Amino acid sequence: MFFESIDKGPVPSIIRYNTSEGTKELKRILDTGNFDNPKNVDMISYLIDLIKNKNAVVLDSFAGSGTTAEAVLNLNKRDGGERRFILIEMEDYAESVTAERVKKVIKGYTTHYRKVVQLYAKRLNLSNLRKGSQILDNAHEVMENNQSRFDKVQCKLNDNSIVVQGIKQKGQQVAGVGGGFSYYTIGDTLLDEYGNFNVDVPTSTVASYIWYSETRNSASVINKHFDESGYLGRVSDTAYYLLYDPTRITVLNESFLTHIKYHADMYVIYADRLTISKDRLSALHITFKKIPRDVERF
Repeated sequence: MFFESIDKGPVPSIIRYNTSEGTKELKRILDTGNFDNPKNVDMISYLIDLIKNKNAVVLDSFAGSGTTAEAVLNLNKRDGGERRFILIEMEDYAESVTAERVKKVIKGYTTHYRKVVQLYAKRLNLSNLRKGSQILDNAHEVMENNQSRFDKVQCKLNDNSIVVQGIKQKGQQVAGVGGGFSYYTIGDTLLDEYGNFNVDVPTSTVASYIWYSETRNSASVINKHFDESGYLGRVSDTAYYLLYDPTRITVLNESFLTHIKYHADMYVIYADRLTISKDRLSALHITFKKIPRDVERF
């Protein structure tokens, strides 16, 4: 049972996991602070580790910045587990933040680090404008004296002040934890609001869907020469055909039967309409499926 697999040891207070650390972690990896309240990876690691099944599949339906994936990968690295993760994210940062973070954790990355130190500031007002050249000389001297301490030293005008800043921005190399993941996106909805095929979806996608619904086999098995013949492929003694064209009504008729390229003992044929009698279909071992009525919904 699920709850029986949980460690019954003492539970630490959630306070021990600093919530601000999640923001720091994400910034170190991706140099972004524009993500609200990313979770602390140590906290998620602790929660996952409560389940003692090291082959568990962890589902995060609101993946956010990808903290769950990093936690799973870190745990596997630590204890040799083979946990897997499934992340779902519908926001537009799914690729640039969520997937990018997972990729960097797996392969390794250089931490993003930037510290700005104000070295000199002099406000420009009417009384010291006469000393403008001296102020600039002072700023230049500060810059010269601090070149070796920082990766970059810059002088700028900020809010009516001459400001000299020293910037440290060299990060550290973090080794990857190993592992892998696949990234998928969802395309257009296959069926429209009326239950018909969406005309914007490629015919090859429709064919892949029909093939999987019938055979539960990968779409990659589909005949690479899928064309107007409608042939999808063959499993055991059954051949599968899809007569589909978003621009016209397709018909399973005698003319089509005379042009079948790939023969089998039995056939499953999808089309919009049928003009062949049931007796004739039975004699030819054909199962007719009407589009969209007989298309299986998942």
